[in-house]
Amino acid sequence: MVLGLLWCNVGVAESKLPACEGTILKKWTDCYGTQDMSDGAKYTGEWKKGKQHGQGTETYTNGDKYVGQWKDGKKNGQGIQYHGDGTVDKEGIFKGGKFQADLKLLPSSGKWETKLGKSYQMPVTIYIPEGTGAKPLILVIHTSGGLNQSEHDYAMALQKEGFLSVVPDFYAPYGLTPPQKKLTWTKFRKDIHNDFTAIISQLKSMSREPIKKVFAVGFSNGGYWAAALAARGDIDAGVSYYGAYSEGGTLRGRGALEKGSILSNTSSKSAPVLMFHGTEDSAVPFKWVAEKFERLYPDIEAHYYDGVDHAYDKKIKKGGRYYNEEATKDSWIKTLEFLRKHGA
Repeated sequence: MVLGLLWCNVGVAESKLPACEGTILKKWTDCYGTQDMSDGAKYTGEWKKGKQHGQGTETYTNGDKYVGQWKDGKKNGQGIQYHGDGTVDKEGIFKGGKFQADLKLLPSSGKWETKLGKSYQMPVTIYIPEGTGAKPLILVIHTSGGLNQSEHDYAMALQKEGFLSVVPDFYAPYGLTPPQKKLTWTKFRKDIHNDFTAIISQLKSMSREPIKKVFAVGFSNGGYWAAALAARGDIDAGVSYYGAYSEGGTLRGRGALEKGSILSNTSSKSAPVLMFHGTEDSAVPFKWVAEKFERLYPDIEAHYYDGVDHAYDKKIKKGGRYYNEEATKDSWIKTLEFLRKHGA
């Protein structure tokens, strides 16, 4: 214990907590000190109620070392596990003593693929713009048809405009396919919403530069999610391309739209939404859904394209017969204007 107390005094400057005092370990709380553990390891760091808690370093008998956060005596939070030769074994999030996810810092620019979300099971592709300074973060959310190259192309275009663009595959963690799209609004709606908010939080900790603002842009099913995140104030603004506001047709009958998961969650904290819709949308009716949604959402900017159908920006949808180049270009220009207006 003499050795431990000496280490305790040396390490005080590394923590804002006072030095741990005394020789009774269970009394060490809200303090900083060193202790030889029963398995031969040595821990130097913060304590609470006699357990490692807070920031600390544990060195093992074989020379391996863990540096990071602890909770109730176990590795918990951001941390790095080193081999005895000093090389990194694991870096990211630990929970209950076990490694959970690779959340190391993002590269300064380029493309990065990993899994994030509440359970770290949602594949995401991250496009990091060049340059230093605070950057806006934007989720690019796919349609009911699943993740396609078009979402990646859109994200890369945003990357060139200075956005930290993130493309999540929200079907993958739940084993969903396009014919099962309604499950995203019923069985898995809350889980997917929690995944998106977790991804936002995780990326804030992974980014080398501060996150300036947070946005979402989505298409059809993804357009629903952009509006749903905005409604709850989880983002600073949302952009919804032909959004599925009737939740894949699961909302039916008089007053159903008002009771849906977007409009029923609007409040003074709701973020603004930019909305695009074609007057000939064959999937999400223009008059009975889109126009009604515009009237009911508290802060919305809507643009309608005459004679344009659903998925008008997708060149591959139905062999490209829905594609409308003029509407696609206009939507892109208005999207950038809207995002910059709201702090991008």
